Amino acid sequence: MDRNTEKFVGYCLLILGLFIIIFSAYQVYIVFVGIANPPRVMNFEDITMQLPNIQGKVEIFASDILNKIGNLILWYLVMFFMVSCGHKIANLGIFLLRQIKVSVKAKEDISQDS
Repeated sequence: MDRNTEKFVGYCLLILGLFIIIFSAYQVYIVFVGIANPPRVMNFEDITMQLPNIQGKVEIFASDILNKIGNLILWYLVMFFMVSCGHKIANLGIFLLRQIKVSVKAKEDISQDS
């Protein structure tokens, strides 16, 4: 692969990685401030407990709170994974953009050191 092709692919990977990072950060921001809701993946039921002195069940945690917390945690973990993938892709692009210079020094005669 010639140098111009490497640079083109490097810039494409760098831009793609930065786009993924910015997109993920924006998604976390709009969920965090309440503009959007995270996707509903988890569906828990109420956590209830039967007490001996009281007839019926006592609700300890409501299902809507459990679902919201579970979906938020899962959404933030997925977005963290996306940011780390964007970082890896951008890092590959940076490695392709760097020019590698190799300088080889002549090997000195070992017998001169003795």
